[in-house]
Amino acid sequence: MSQSPPTFGFAESNTIQPPGPIGRFVRAILAFGSLYWVFEITRQGELWTLTHPYTLLFTLMALYLTPYAVNIGFGVRLGFWPRIVAIAGIGLVAIWGWNQSGIWTSQPLWWAVLALNIYVFSHLGISFALSALFGTQGCEMRSIPILLGRLSGRPARDHHCPGPIGQLDRWEASIWSGNRNE
Repeated sequence: MSQSPPTFGFAESNTIQPPGPIGRFVRAILAFGSLYWVFEITRQGELWTLTHPYTLLFTLMALYLTPYAVNIGFGVRLGFWPRIVAIAGIGLVAIWGWNQSGIWTSQPLWWAVLALNIYVFSHLGISFALSALFGTQGCEMRSIPILLGRLSGRPARDHHCPGPIGQLDRWEASIWSGNRNE
């Protein structure tokens, strides 16, 4: 019986098994979904008001994912501070917009929400796409640093995927290895 890897943590380069075909396919679908949202929110512009259900849902998802995008993507350990900064920034812009126009759903607030969504889902979408294409090991958020490390000849740390994709990768590895009890 083997021990499963920690659910959240950096690992030495090339110590995590790369995703199999199922994991790469799921990453490709998630890349498409993330980048499609960026396309839609930028194409629609302010026609998609701040109170539109999709805008609210994806903005909440972006706020949830912000620490993962920053910490894992850039290889830092800032904890939940990126989320706190994003929430505080959006809150300050909302107050400023309300002070200027008298309504909460002001244009400055739209631009702040748009910037957050574009950053998080672009970073995530590009990372998913690279991970699907090149089969980078571990969390997709490390695919950009891993590929930059490969190009420069310097190893980049891997990261165990903290979400369900890590579980999918472990399940898929157990299927291909013939050990279905993992």
